[in-house]
Amino acid sequence: METRSNLPALPLRKKPEKEGEEKKQMPMALVVDDDHNVLEIMTQMLLREGFGVYSALDGVEGWDIYIKYKPALVITDIYMPRKNGILLLSQIKSENPEQPVIFITGYSNYRQMLVSLKVPPDGYIEKPFTRKQLMETIDTVLVDTPKKE
Repeated sequence: METRSNLPALPLRKKPEKEGEEKKQMPMALVVDDDHNVLEIMTQMLLREGFGVYSALDGVEGWDIYIKYKPALVITDIYMPRKNGILLLSQIKSENPEQPVIFITGYSNYRQMLVSLKVPPDGYIEKPFTRKQLMETIDTVLVDTPKKE
């Protein structure tokens, strides 16, 4: 699986509780950010919380990974080179309107921008953020997003 962080983005699996119990695949998240440090921090946070992680440095890589692997959750920066998070969000929601997408940003003017979007993200987080803030946002988004059948 593809990753740009130092950690491999291998699918993680829970160990069976009892002998013979089928292994359950952990949910996969795609993190897209042009800042290597943010990718590494987010990857560590998500791995600790039981997610497998794919990572990408911009929206072009993010879209390629999204199409190939269809992760359960996408977390993307807004402002990136080549393809920004707004265009990535639009592509993803065109492909699957129910796909959970969370924006992360360090810019203070993002709230005004969110109001003008035709298709808003399912959640957003301001940088810097804590693991608790990240997980609360993810929990809210995953609970409020209709389940895929």
